[in-house]
Amino acid sequence: MKKCCVGLLALTLSLTLLFAAACAPGGDESSAEQPKDTPVKAITMNLLAGEFWHSEYTYGGETLTAQARWEAQRTFLEAEDADIVFLQEAAAWQDEQILASAEEMGYTALRESDFGNELRDYPYYGKVNQYEHRFVNFVLVKTERFEVAEEDSFAISDTPAQLHSVFRGMSANYFREVEGRPRVAVWGRLREKTSGKHLIVLGTHLPAVPFSDPETPGQIYGVEVDHYNLRGQQVLNEQAARIAEQYPSDAFLIGGDLNNADVATAAGERFQTVNDGSLLTHLDTDALDHLLFANAVAASPAAVKGDLHWSDHRPLVAEFLI
Repeated sequence: MKKCCVGLLALTLSLTLLFAAACAPGGDESSAEQPKDTPVKAITMNLLAGEFWHSEYTYGGETLTAQARWEAQRTFLEAEDADIVFLQEAAAWQDEQILASAEEMGYTALRESDFGNELRDYPYYGKVNQYEHRFVNFVLVKTERFEVAEEDSFAISDTPAQLHSVFRGMSANYFREVEGRPRVAVWGRLREKTSGKHLIVLGTHLPAVPFSDPETPGQIYGVEVDHYNLRGQQVLNEQAARIAEQYPSDAFLIGGDLNNADVATAAGERFQTVNDGSLLTHLDTDALDHLLFANAVAASPAAVKGDLHWSDHRPLVAEFLI
């Protein structure tokens, strides 16, 4: 009889501990390991900003205005019907157009621009309204599939909390004339409506590696030519790691023009990539556009699609399981 009571006590204690574990913070279904069986289709696409809607771009002897290019790009996006679309280099007029048309396309738009609404002095230009010359990053989220639980942004800079700051040592001349415009990342935590699973999406456009100054080979204004790109990649990786540590069980997708053909550097230690370097997205010569993923599975081979008459970058398309 005594042994029986001890056994029942042990069983009761075990059940109590199991119940407590299930009810404890982090014990809910969203934080538990779940099978990767929920499909997500993603696209990343650099739009090639035209400063004005009538700005022209010529490829292969054919010239299209920025407005005509966007119309072709939008038709492509509607036909692909992806769940997540990362867009980079939307110009000021395009920013407003995409925001206005996102709902028509069935998307919720997360966005952030790389310039504040302020005047700043530049060499040779005088006072320039940064907002009129902004680039904008978008993450379009299929509304019928996902709800946005959280969204935020950060600067690709030495001080990421200051959204429109730049890298230390970047002169105003470099900032305007070469490539030094501040870049940003926009991200959101999404909840898939059917499965309840969470997905983090992050879109960005990293600074380009500038060309060397012939008078000082390997440097521009006394700065190594790869400094800003590598520092930008480091900032991106550090910030993505902070987000992932906050939500360790969530699937995570990064999409964007990383201006980086070094796949290993682009992916870092935390992420995998669908582009092994053979998917040439920029003028069919460089693998600069990436879809990185963590806590997810690549469901099928990625593909480069689209038309170089639309932009100097072609869209990168892939499917994942989360």
